Amino acid sequence: MDNILQADDFYKKIAVGTIGFLSSISFIGTIAFCVMLLKTSKSRHHAFSYKNLLLVFLQISVTGYLGGHAGYIWTLDKATYVIQSFFANSLFFCYIQASWSRASEILAKTATKLVYNCFRVFIVIASLMSCAPIVTLIFTYESDYINTAVTAAGVCTFVSDLIFGFTYFSYLLNRTVESVEVNGLESDTVLLFGIIARFGIATTLSAFSSLICAVILMGILSTRVNDIGMYTILQILQDLFLFFTVVSLASMKVRLIRYKQELQNSFS
Repeated sequence: MDNILQADDFYKKIAVGTIGFLSSISFIGTIAFCVMLLKTSKSRHHAFSYKNLLLVFLQISVTGYLGGHAGYIWTLDKATYVIQSFFANSLFFCYIQASWSRASEILAKTATKLVYNCFRVFIVIASLMSCAPIVTLIFTYESDYINTAVTAAGVCTFVSDLIFGFTYFSYLLNRTVESVEVNGLESDTVLLFGIIARFGIATTLSAFSSLICAVILMGILSTRVNDIGMYTILQILQDLFLFFTVVSLASMKVRLIRYKQELQNSFS
């Protein structure tokens, strides 16, 4: 897919350098995030709960994907393409699961049981479909099959984004203390869900923007338009939006930890 950049070393170096830099920043951020979890949790068991592990693997996945993508642009080697694809699928899977783990908390309180269960079933299907490209690579390296699998995974991720976006936007638009049934101080829970919704919107918009860039890139390839400058910018933007998607989810966790600490201090 990135053979267009082979025609111009200048643009290729810009793409590789920028995407490689994002991978390095992501690696440092992953380490810092793990240290933060250990420092703010009561035990290692709490630090690496299911939700936290999803976020850690999500950051590892985006780091590996960005590194693999930079390597593939530079070499067009099959091995680096497989590495890139593996981490891309891991990224899609962890993103869907991590986003659902937060959005489901709001849906469970605001949606009917039927709506909640329908969304949950689709998320399971979307999670499985997100693994389609890497499963396809195990059996064949034919571009047509791979592109079909990537498209299917992209469509499922897109629909998942719509679900998450709908959940977050509808909550913020209709947010009242009476709309959330919880134990304890209702106003505190409304603020908690508000944090999830605001960061969730930022996450969804970033992921959606990355998908738009990917669609435009596919259009450029299918029409044989040789605008290397535009192609390079879109490649960088696609990966940059993916990077910000993961940053938004990690930032949501950091903000939730700080909010809970502030809440505990107010009662002490």
